[in-house]
Amino acid sequence: MTGVQTCALPIFFIEDQPTTIEALGPALEARKTEDGKAPVVVLMPDRTLDVGRMVQVMDTVRAAGVDRLTVAAKNGR
Repeated sequence: MTGVQTCALPIFFIEDQPTTIEALGPALEARKTEDGKAPVVVLMPDRTLDVGRMVQVMDTVRAAGVDRLTVAAKNGR
């Protein structure tokens, strides 16, 4: 499983490694297994991320061939 943390800034984190939206797709493609399977991706947006940016991230993840995608959210105020 690969965690992608998103925030309002143009920076994303893949397992604590900073990346950009432009590098996100290639970074996920590089994580495919030897048999070509894409990783399971868990998006973890922060509260400041707007919906449009979240959709952009999801589209980028899907374009990288990831078909197992989920969103994790913290419960709280």
